[in-house]
Amino acid sequence: MKNRFSIIIPTYKQASVISETLDCLAKQTFANFEVIICIDGVDENYIHVSNKYNDKRFKWFFNNDNLGFCGNINRAIDKSSGEIIFFLGSDDIISNKTLEIYDDFFDKNPNLKVIARTYYAFDENVKKPIRVKDKLDKDLEIIKVSDDPKKIKLVFSTLDQFSNLAFYKNEMKLKPSNDVFTSHAYTIVEIFVRTGYLGYVSSDLLAVRVSHSQCRTVSTIYDKSPILSWIEFLNYFFKDKYSNIELYNFLKDFWITKNYVGLFQIANFSRKKYFFTIREIYYLVKFNYKNIFIPHFWIISIMCLLIPKLFLIKIVDFVKIKMNKYFISKRSII
Repeated sequence: MKNRFSIIIPTYKQASVISETLDCLAKQTFANFEVIICIDGVDENYIHVSNKYNDKRFKWFFNNDNLGFCGNINRAIDKSSGEIIFFLGSDDIISNKTLEIYDDFFDKNPNLKVIARTYYAFDENVKKPIRVKDKLDKDLEIIKVSDDPKKIKLVFSTLDQFSNLAFYKNEMKLKPSNDVFTSHAYTIVEIFVRTGYLGYVSSDLLAVRVSHSQCRTVSTIYDKSPILSWIEFLNYFFKDKYSNIELYNFLKDFWITKNYVGLFQIANFSRKKYFFTIREIYYLVKFNYKNIFIPHFWIISIMCLLIPKLFLIKIVDFVKIKMNKYFISKRSII
């Protein structure tokens, strides 16, 4: 019998946490799936982890060379045989009912070829969110390309995360790109705009771990501006391929160029704090000149430029990890 799902797990230096992710898969209430685990570079720690799992559905592939995040995703997809591709980060946690819910959603909606979802972020305790993404009114909802731009913006704003995005493999006309921040989003949005439909899951099925994120551990991902990557993404779909200037401008002005807090990540974790931070400030103004009138934009910009990295990291982590949890709604996949 053909696998219903191929779960794609690209991983790099995450052997210490991947077991928690794999344990979620072993406990899934829906059993017809395979797991494609692609390890970048030579890392013997993963061999010890793989020996713990006597499950033929778990298929391990070790890359002799470091293919990078995007190359590793594509190698894993090439190794897959399932009907539906399901992306999953090697440090994230999902509900035991996730695949069952996705299978039912696809099965009951024949026109549906791709699914996105909400999520929340956690540091160490999966039951204590430190950042949340918005939900829609219904737990499961079909989004149309012609829907209110505010609804589409909500969905697109969750594409900054890789996990729990799913689509029919035979619908993949565009492979993940070489742009780290937008890589997987190209595949998802191409299917959405071409077919006209996207399923959105508002139930809490995904918790994203931030402590091991490559946004903190791989400084080279900031060598290209994240803002520019997302602007190019919008250009590709809503200017070059499918003409929808109204949606393009809405997403640019009220989503991409409003991500001021992204400056903290660049200032804290990029290879060139001042050069890359100034570059990002420039793009935020270039693509939305109205930012120059927003005090919040200037406060964050000045903090990123004037506060030394050592102290800025501590300040941001204190607010994000220690303080945020007191001001956000309770969310849990457990």
